[in-house]
Amino acid sequence: MNKTVFFAIALFFSGSMNLYFLYGKQHKESTQKQIARVAILSPMSHPAITEIEQGCIETLKDNDHIQYIHTTFNANGNTSLMRSEAEEILNGEYDTVFTIGVQATQTMRELTRKKQIPLPIVFGGVDEGFKEELDKDDLYNITGAYDKPHYKQQLELLTYIKPETKQLLLVCSPAYGPSLQDDIQFITEQLNKLNIQTRLVYVSDISELQAKVAPFISEADVLLILKDHIPVTGIDVLIKLCDIHGVTLYASDLNSGYKGAALAYGIREFDSGAQAAHKIKQIIETNKAASDIPITTIEHLKFCLNTAKMKPQGLNINATVVTLMRQGCIFEHKEKS
Repeated sequence: MNKTVFFAIALFFSGSMNLYFLYGKQHKESTQKQIARVAILSPMSHPAITEIEQGCIETLKDNDHIQYIHTTFNANGNTSLMRSEAEEILNGEYDTVFTIGVQATQTMRELTRKKQIPLPIVFGGVDEGFKEELDKDDLYNITGAYDKPHYKQQLELLTYIKPETKQLLLVCSPAYGPSLQDDIQFITEQLNKLNIQTRLVYVSDISELQAKVAPFISEADVLLILKDHIPVTGIDVLIKLCDIHGVTLYASDLNSGYKGAALAYGIREFDSGAQAAHKIKQIIETNKAASDIPITTIEHLKFCLNTAKMKPQGLNINATVVTLMRQGCIFEHKEKS
């Protein structure tokens, strides 16, 4: 083989290898996914909040072009810690933030405006009463999904399940949110129409539940709690009191029904997180501004009957209950507490 042929062959193989590596590099770059970083700001550890978070995480599925990476910041019920975590999120390289609950949403909203950082905020686990506050500003960097309570239906169901109800004890906290007084007024009016008397007990801290509720519980047929941080977090105290006194505990969130309230009526918290995730995907995958994505309301509610707690909490299985169960009107049938 002469030198000319040798060098020609060597040049051919060298060029081929260069083309191979060049193509491989370009192919790798073309298939490399965009990283989307999502911060999750959570107020505390609680089964309902965990379910909301899980709904968001499980719905944020990677696609061919985007890989979602989420980081959870848990304030553990500490307002100061929540603010510092919100600051950390703003100083980090996040594409959007999912805020769970009113306090987390308010904190992040306030800081983005103060620092003039238009980080998109998507909220979940927020009562529709928060809508009035959001309507006051331009919503330039925020969207999300409200939880809409249906107290009228919730209370009407009570008359079918426990028609002998005459006295209801409503336990709530001043920290419930801006719609508290409106909700109390509406609930009281609805109960009056149903010939049910209402006693209201305010509790400012979980440690007060036993002392403030115990003096009145023996007079009640039903103890009602709203989707309210303090009663929901202290649900074990209320379950024990209701078991001792044979009072039916009626919760406005399904998780409390799973834990031991005989009755519960509310949304699946998972759905709140899932709806938020769909909005996050619109922001990331279609480059939509948060303000261009409509705020929606979750209105699909379910009724939970915890049969293991019916007897200790003074609830009898009557013909109406059996009929409702057979017709599928009781969507969650919890056998064990």
